[in-house]
Amino acid sequence: MGSNTKSLLLGGSISIAVLLISIAMFVFNTATGTTNEAVLKITEQEVLAFNQKITLYEGEQNGGNVRSLIAQLISNANVVDKDDKLYQLPDLIVANSEQLNEFSVQDAQRPITIENISEYIRILTKTRNTIKNSDKYYIELEYASTGIIDKISILDVAK
Repeated sequence: MGSNTKSLLLGGSISIAVLLISIAMFVFNTATGTTNEAVLKITEQEVLAFNQKITLYEGEQNGGNVRSLIAQLISNANVVDKDDKLYQLPDLIVANSEQLNEFSVQDAQRPITIENISEYIRILTKTRNTIKNSDKYYIELEYASTGIIDKISILDVAK
């Protein structure tokens, strides 16, 4: 009879231990899900904040506004301090102008990393310096699957 009691106590103890482990895993998974949702919301907010700075320039713009857009991109590049923030460095494509075609951020080493970001900034600066304030340009934006702007095209508007 003593061994039956010990067996029942051992079986009960194991059952309680499994139950406690299951409860702990449930609590952990629930907490992790909440944390992941919070990170996702921060990311969505970052996407919206970044896009709002750029969408102001969409459509037909004078050269001064285009220069301001490129200055904004340079400013973003200067403050990117981690590889996980490189999404803030969209491609800049300049088309329909012999003078401007020479510069394209796509020419910068890809993928852009913290180590080669200076090349990206150099090309943006050269591009900005070729934009004439008095000329008209058309800005087109393309979005990545995440919703963030990942390509900006500057088209020279015929005079």
